[in-house]
Amino acid sequence: MSMSFDEKQELYKQGNGALEVGKLDEAEEHFQQILAVEPEELDTLNKMGVIHIYRQDKEQAREYFQRCLDINKDHIPSLSNMASLELEDGNVNKAEMMFRRVLALDPNYGPAHNNLAYIFKKSGRLTEAVKHMKKAQKAGTFSVQRAANSKNRGCLIVLILAGIALVLWILNTLKG
Repeated sequence: MSMSFDEKQELYKQGNGALEVGKLDEAEEHFQQILAVEPEELDTLNKMGVIHIYRQDKEQAREYFQRCLDINKDHIPSLSNMASLELEDGNVNKAEMMFRRVLALDPNYGPAHNNLAYIFKKSGRLTEAVKHMKKAQKAGTFSVQRAANSKNRGCLIVLILAGIALVLWILNTLKG
């Protein structure tokens, strides 16, 4: 069985669109169609991991991200997602090291800056936190990442606003 590039792109686009609105089963169906033809398609494997994060199945998510990293140890989205799982599991030093590796590969990767800002803020390293918040904001990815796992999408907006308020407070604290 084969699939044209355009067919694969359309399935990926449909899967990603379904994922963005929380239609996990539909997204999985589209991504599985791609994986049936290209079982090592990294971005699709990564998206399958993301689906499992939303389903709160961290072990299955970890397996998908690890499959990506076994194929390409420098696959940035999978490395960043794996680091996020480490952070959630309380492995802060390992997560920080992995996010730094992501930034060594791509200095403008916003999600890694966002997560490092979170780590630095929690550890009281406010100057570093602000530096990474600004870089995440410049990349258009500043958010409160913990909200990504929330089943209540309404909480996401509240948490993002709280994050923005936190940045403003930190900036004012540093100025004063």
